Amino acid sequence: MSNSTAKKRRTWPWVVLAAVIVVLLIVWQQGSASLSGYETATVQRRDLATYYTFSGTLTPITDKMQTSKEAMKVKELYAAEGDVVTSGQMLLRGSSGTRVYAAHEGTVEALLPEVDDAVPSGQVE
Repeated sequence: MSNSTAKKRRTWPWVVLAAVIVVLLIVWQQGSASLSGYETATVQRRDLATYYTFSGTLTPITDKMQTSKEAMKVKELYAAEGDVVTSGQMLLRGSSGTRVYAAHEGTVEALLPEVDDAVPSGQVE
């Protein structure tokens, strides 16, 4: 066996060992870097809260519409679209002093008249 072949056989295990050490160092460094985002805490007995998120469309079970019983000019509005009203809550006041109250409780989806609008009898309020 020649001297150079014996030398190659002796250096080959050292090259493989060095490569394995480099790979292990890289893996160890990446592993310790990913653990740095964690923090430790003392264990305590508490309730477990679960949160759910849903998407979709809600449709009301009942949809009520209220109309004017007499013609009037709107002087003041006491409710706006999106407001939650209770039955008997004042919605608007006419220029003649006539007051219109909510006949049902719920959320105002649409309020057609505005201040100073003339509302004929039977029009949606």
